[in-house]
Amino acid sequence: MTTEDLAARIEAAAADLFWMPPGVRVLQRPDLTAAVAPHSPEILHNTVYTAHPESPAHARRLASEIGRAHPPHLSRWTLNPRAQDLLAQPLLQHGYQPWRTCQLRVAATRDLLGADADADLPRVALVRDLPALHAWHATAAAAFGRSPGPHNPDLLQHDLRLALGERPRVARLLALDDHGRPIAAAALTRCPDHGVAFLWAGGTLPAHRNQGAYSALLLARARLANDLPWIALFAIPDTSAPIVERRGFKLCGEMAFWDR
Repeated sequence: MTTEDLAARIEAAAADLFWMPPGVRVLQRPDLTAAVAPHSPEILHNTVYTAHPESPAHARRLASEIGRAHPPHLSRWTLNPRAQDLLAQPLLQHGYQPWRTCQLRVAATRDLLGADADADLPRVALVRDLPALHAWHATAAAAFGRSPGPHNPDLLQHDLRLALGERPRVARLLALDDHGRPIAAAALTRCPDHGVAFLWAGGTLPAHRNQGAYSALLLARARLANDLPWIALFAIPDTSAPIVERRGFKLCGEMAFWDR
């Protein structure tokens, strides 16, 4: 498989919106995959996940359509380089600005399963109930230096349903210290139709970094994805990208994020 083919497969997997909660309208067409929920405060519910304009005129129509459908100050586009070339000017005209460009990184699952398999690592637990889900949110927020905000009870219950089962489609995990207290959080979304699993939201509390929590969570997620050939993530060039590159994740493309 070429790098371009793999990047296209991962982009398609990222646009698999099975995890959207009730009340979010999903637009799924050959030229666009987007979530629309004008009354939701969640940016992920008002995001274009793929766009494939065929011409400048087509790009202008897409920008106008989503510009009207999304809330005025809560909208995001995720664009591959070709789409960004065509959509940059229309998006600027609709009040969008570039937010960041992430690297698309990918590794073979079998390679990750062999790494750290015999190391003495912190214990990892899957989130299976509401208290654990609250702990996951609090740990992830603290790891990234954010204050944990209030969470919609209906969305929490929706996320918990996705996390159940022997091999959940959306798994949230906690690394624990010797006393069972959370020290790191991470998540995995499985997209079996595309042969890809996505890593996201991985973070360790500052006092517990460089103690194996990241390795433990990476290995646990690889085991959950051992029936899929590829594990991918969007990596920020100056933070997560160097870390995952050392773990064997190869660069296979870029995705630009535009917000308003």
